[in-house]
Amino acid sequence: MVAVHTLSYTVYLNQSTIGAQIQNAFVTSVHYTRELFMFVTAFALVYVYYGRPFSSTRFWKRRALGVLLPYCVWSFIYLWLGQSQRSPGSFTKTLIIDIISGRASYQLFYILLSLQFYILFPLFLPFVGFIKKHPWTALAISFVLEVLLLYVDYHTLQRDAGMKSPFWQFIAAYQYLIVFTYQFYFILGALAAIYLQQIRSFLQRYGWWTLPGFLAALLALWVHFFIQVLYNKEPVDYATSVLQPIMTFYSLAVIAFFFWLAYRWAGKIDQAGHPRGYRIWGTIADASARFPHLVHYSRVRNTCQYCAHEHAYPQSPGRSQGGRPQESPNRHQPKPGNRQEAR
Repeated sequence: MVAVHTLSYTVYLNQSTIGAQIQNAFVTSVHYTRELFMFVTAFALVYVYYGRPFSSTRFWKRRALGVLLPYCVWSFIYLWLGQSQRSPGSFTKTLIIDIISGRASYQLFYILLSLQFYILFPLFLPFVGFIKKHPWTALAISFVLEVLLLYVDYHTLQRDAGMKSPFWQFIAAYQYLIVFTYQFYFILGALAAIYLQQIRSFLQRYGWWTLPGFLAALLALWVHFFIQVLYNKEPVDYATSVLQPIMTFYSLAVIAFFFWLAYRWAGKIDQAGHPRGYRIWGTIADASARFPHLVHYSRVRNTCQYCAHEHAYPQSPGRSQGGRPQESPNRHQPKPGNRQEAR
């Protein structure tokens, strides 16, 4: 996630056209983060709660204290950093809108998507119990729906086609914030948690195939990007969109490859029964889940502001002319009427 923001925010420092295009190709290659996040979220929750006594009230209370409250606090902090000069009434109104829309800072949409999934989770559990009887059929249907959804979206809404209706304008502006946009990764994570033993057995025998699969998917992604930019003459923001069909294939390959790497790491344990570096990786994982995701924006912003000042650029990325954090965490998904808006 930090790599995505760092690479995308520093493209403007690259003064050559081909250099900027290559850097944007690398930006596209790390766009699996949100898909992987959705997969891991569903995997962890289903692994913990499926087949056990479940209380919706207790589940929501824990998420309210552990996720919703910090989300609201950090939304306040980011808005205060950008609009502290506003009147109390205007500030409060904007804060409420930003908490609902996840736009106090670009990376907070991850948290908003998590909150939506937490709300739906009591219904998601019995749904998983239903589809687990036919996992391959469920995955195939979900995958096809995901690809079709992104295909239609990529070639209509993201091209500003059919945008006259207020409803479709709303969908185009907020689709990356809607949990159903990522339904395939939630279903994939849930079924992976239920059939974990079978997956482990498969990876033990054939897991190394995920490496050439990942490399092939990466090559296809880069070829697709340069065809769009060099041959089809598409805007870079459009070619690097997160919500495009090829990202479904690429993200699936990345998830499989990382799953295999995690399996190999966890399979080599010491005398205490822990994998090598267990304490270090555990500490990093706990810290990254609680702090950097919420606070790293300010570090990236300050670094970019310094670079912009040193290179005499009029404005550093991440800030609009009004001083507020730019609202597109989907830099690569143009907003209506503004295809070139940077994240």
